[in-house]
Amino acid sequence: WIHLPCKVEDTVYCFAPCFDEKRRPKLQVIEKKIVDIKTVATVPGMEFDVEKIGKTVFLTKEKAEKELEERKKRND
Repeated sequence: WIHLPCKVEDTVYCFAPCFDEKRRPKLQVIEKKIVDIKTVATVPGMEFDVEKIGKTVFLTKEKAEKELEERKKRND
């Protein structure tokens, strides 16, 4: 038995590629709804292993944005 920190219809936040104003590739935080949970959670356009929560998928937008900022700092 595993207690998952999310359920179907919950919102999660993850990264998606986009381009900045100078057409350079970058990441942005996007919002997705969970539509199914098995051994992986399914949201429209992606599936993720629940072990990714807190690493590449986040339960709050604030945590996703914080991780994105930290990644930017590490890459500078």
